[in-house]
Amino acid sequence: MLPTEATIVRRDSHPLGKRAFPRRTRNSGLAALAIGLVLMFWPGSGLVALGWAIAFSALAIAVVMFFLAARFKRAGDRLGMRSVNR
Repeated sequence: MLPTEATIVRRDSHPLGKRAFPRRTRNSGLAALAIGLVLMFWPGSGLVALGWAIAFSALAIAVVMFFLAARFKRAGDRLGMRSVNR
């Protein structure tokens, strides 16, 4: 099959064109740069903020784990009753 004009891709261009590097990648890089600069210039407040972020994420993970444990317990109880009643 011979390549037609529609299938030829230049080697120096990305297959996705302008969508190869979306804006959000640039935005996340700028956010990381800003966080890094804050930690460099104000290390005390940056460490406190980092500690709060870790604490909130630990609390969120604990809530999710308790929720999943309750669901699995209920599911295990329902399956256990079905196998006993047979």
